[in-house]
Amino acid sequence: MLRSIKLFWRNYKHRFVPWIAWNIQTSPRIVILNETEDKSSVSIDDIIPYLRALSNGEDSLKSCETTLGFSLERHSSSIPGLGRGVFIRSGECKLGQLVALYPGTIYHRGDSILLQSISNKFIFRCRDGLLIDGNDRGLSRILFKSCSSRDAMFYPSDSNWFTDSPTNCLSIGQYINNAPNHSSTNTRYIELEIPSNFPSELRYFIPNVVFSVDKRTDTQRLVALVTTKHITTGSELFSSYFTLLTE
Repeated sequence: MLRSIKLFWRNYKHRFVPWIAWNIQTSPRIVILNETEDKSSVSIDDIIPYLRALSNGEDSLKSCETTLGFSLERHSSSIPGLGRGVFIRSGECKLGQLVALYPGTIYHRGDSILLQSISNKFIFRCRDGLLIDGNDRGLSRILFKSCSSRDAMFYPSDSNWFTDSPTNCLSIGQYINNAPNHSSTNTRYIELEIPSNFPSELRYFIPNVVFSVDKRTDTQRLVALVTTKHITTGSELFSSYFTLLTE
């Protein structure tokens, strides 16, 4: 029991704001970026060829490798105690390449997320306070499916990311583990916006929904992971669960 609690805390503390604030100057796992460094040429357009292949009914893993040069898979992490992790199944990723998407329900400021957040290590906090709940179980799963059904006609989304074989194999970014040390980090988070003119037929492969209809805007947040180094077949992806932006 005590060992399980220690393992949970070891992973969860990097998402716990008071702990982050207290350790911000000393933790080797906190990545500090100048805001200009966060500007990236990466965009949602980078994966449109892959999404179009999916819309044509092509196999997810095969089409991902054909269009992007790699494919992903989930299995036990190479670090004991971290549960499942994300690995390069085939091919390789270049430096600065979009490698995964963070799925889940998008919560704006003021949205109710208390019950969903209990013992939930999959809640991602964006720089503007927007939250994405990437938990694929329990209440989080129920709410995502409900919102996805509600929006199916005009704002379709991918509700298949809950399964062990998601339609979009990039939609497993929430399972990318926190790096055991700074040198192990090979991906970082980046916040993108899906434009209002994004092809509607490709929205079926975007693994996010908005919780509150009245807070929907012309664009929609998309959190992706981008490689920070060249990554080869069989390598596990690691990120930093906290990135501090400075001016």
